[in-house]
Amino acid sequence: MIFFSPTGRRTGARLAAAAVAVLGCVFHQAAHADELVVSAATSLTDAFKNIAAAFEQQHPGTKVILNFGASDILMRQIANGAPADVFASADQTAMDKAVGAGVIDTASRVDFAANSLVMIVPADGKLALKTPHELATRSDVARVALADPASVPAGRYTQKALEADSKQLWEAIKAKSVLATNVRQCLDYVARGEVEAGFVFGTDAAIAGRRVKVAATLPTPQPIAYPIAIVKTSQHAGEAKAFVDYVRSSAGQTTLDLVLGVAIGLALARWRSGARDIVDSLLTLPLVMPPTVLGYYLLVLLGRRGVLGGQLESLGIHLVFSWQGAVVAAMVAAFPLVLKSARAAFEAVEPQFEQAGRTLGLGETALFFRVTLPLAARGILAGALLAFARALGEFGATLMIAGNLPGRTQTLSVAVYAAVQAGDDATANTLVLVTSVVCVAVLLIAGRLVPQHSLLTSR
Repeated sequence: MIFFSPTGRRTGARLAAAAVAVLGCVFHQAAHADELVVSAATSLTDAFKNIAAAFEQQHPGTKVILNFGASDILMRQIANGAPADVFASADQTAMDKAVGAGVIDTASRVDFAANSLVMIVPADGKLALKTPHELATRSDVARVALADPASVPAGRYTQKALEADSKQLWEAIKAKSVLATNVRQCLDYVARGEVEAGFVFGTDAAIAGRRVKVAATLPTPQPIAYPIAIVKTSQHAGEAKAFVDYVRSSAGQTTLDLVLGVAIGLALARWRSGARDIVDSLLTLPLVMPPTVLGYYLLVLLGRRGVLGGQLESLGIHLVFSWQGAVVAAMVAAFPLVLKSARAAFEAVEPQFEQAGRTLGLGETALFFRVTLPLAARGILAGALLAFARALGEFGATLMIAGNLPGRTQTLSVAVYAAVQAGDDATANTLVLVTSVVCVAVLLIAGRLVPQHSLLTSR
């Protein structure tokens, strides 16, 4: 209450001013909540949207603003002063340019994901194209969609892959190329039938589902690796580091598993080729393979003398005996659970619902997000939960590839094993209890989402 006396008026004025000041501070803080700007390659769109949402839940005071585009364009934006806190590129070249421009904290630069390069054709294509050589030699192939090699990593990878075959092949396809400003535009050209074929990343083709068909997978001279780093001028260096760490964490990699697993699961559910079961079996193999055998394969593949390990070493990437190696092992082991659950969930969607959506005028993208995905969501979520539990309990493959370095690569399962071996029953009992409670909770939730018999099967 404010009293209207000379003293009271002064007191009331001071109280009012204080109230206004307090309210001003509250509104100022609300209007200037920490916003973390992440500039990321277009091919990371789906994965980073999921990762950003999960990161925001763990960091309520931070809002992640995602800026997607061609890696080179994003790099130039940052170099020219555009506000950004984190930069995630689709290849090393764009990140190298950012380092050369002096806009990246080089100590924070790490690789966090990989991809493949594929040749795609329209789903209703009549030309039955199977190899890049047919694009160069056939007269009925007039247009080929290609991400611009001058500014888009997918285009650079395509050029290098074709040149590795022969300079003549690259020049012939280049003469027929329709250049796209990013890989998703290239994908759209093919999906709409505007071109006879195109080159995109494998994840883009998988996410497109039935709109395109993969005609061939191209070997690349070097692995397709995605680097991420903190921008030097970031005003939120702490949050930026937390985001980079989250992307590289088991939770972030599980999200990547989820996105890729759902995309490939949808592709397998829609694929009507006799080779589908073979591909499905190969992708599911880590689920039934003994963990030590899986770990041995990873060690042979990713070790210093391995097929990919030697190339990664030349790029300064060391996976063996690193926590990144532990994440890779957990991802490979858990991936089939997401894949099988997603495929079963998509195959369980009744065709008449999708047909009804098309009748109402929905395009394929809107149909997927408004009809197909919601109907399959429970099964996909169940698969994600099971994958999390599987990654949490991974032991053999992780131990083979990452070793047991306390505080660096020691996972929960390896820590239990080490505690038992050391006779530390108290620590072992605590870790076992926590693991058991989490796993039981995951199974109960997954069991309520879908019938148990459908979690690991598909029609």
